[in-house]
Amino acid sequence: MQIYLKTNNIMPEWYNDLLYKENSEKTKDGLSSLLDRFESEELFIKHFIENTIFFKKEHIVKQENEYFKVNLEKNEKLFVRFSTKSQKHFRFKSENGRGFSVKKFKNRKEAHDFSRENNLYYKSDNEEEILVKIDKDGNYEVRNQIAKYSKIRVSQGTLISNYTNYTISHIWGKTEHPLFFTALWNITLIPTYLAFILDKPDDNSKIVKKIKLIMKGLCYDFYQPTILTIKEKEKEKEELKNAIESAKKAQIENYNLTFI
Repeated sequence: MQIYLKTNNIMPEWYNDLLYKENSEKTKDGLSSLLDRFESEELFIKHFIENTIFFKKEHIVKQENEYFKVNLEKNEKLFVRFSTKSQKHFRFKSENGRGFSVKKFKNRKEAHDFSRENNLYYKSDNEEEILVKIDKDGNYEVRNQIAKYSKIRVSQGTLISNYTNYTISHIWGKTEHPLFFTALWNITLIPTYLAFILDKPDDNSKIVKKIKLIMKGLCYDFYQPTILTIKEKEKEKEELKNAIESAKKAQIENYNLTFI
């Protein structure tokens, strides 16, 4: 892991908006001790990308064929993450009912238990209807899919994991969407000390927005996921275009990328 140390004692300005935004009085921020190691935004982005772990395309293709396509054809339930905004995405459909009903849940356990015994559907703006089951801890099935297709254990405690101090990150987000939540093309492993970047909103700083776009573009460009519907691709068309353009610029830099 390469760190690019400063060559002088001048406090760099490139990360000020990432830490402080518009605050007139800047408080001490523990991240400055990390960010201050890099002389420029470009070097920090390079470090971020080069220390991210991506999955091999063969795993993505196998997962699409064995998990997504098979379960969709059989109308089996796909996993999603619970959200307090679940009523926006999920609809209940009783066996004798003629239509969908909005179902609100108090917490993840209630949602998980309900989805095990009842027909809960993901219903998107594109009118997709996919049977879903709520993940029991927010990443349980994601960890299972990573272990099944890449043969590694992560975020399962030090006694079980063979990759530690990495954070499972959903690059395109959309964890309420059954075609995104467990999809390995949407997931990377990021060193925990860097993962804070992707947890920040896009408008937090230009660095956050740049890294998110590069990561999205790389993941889509590497894998070209076929499981996404035409409607879904059309909906994301503009973001896909911007993301891929950002990724192409990054690839010109010949980053040393890691795939497992």
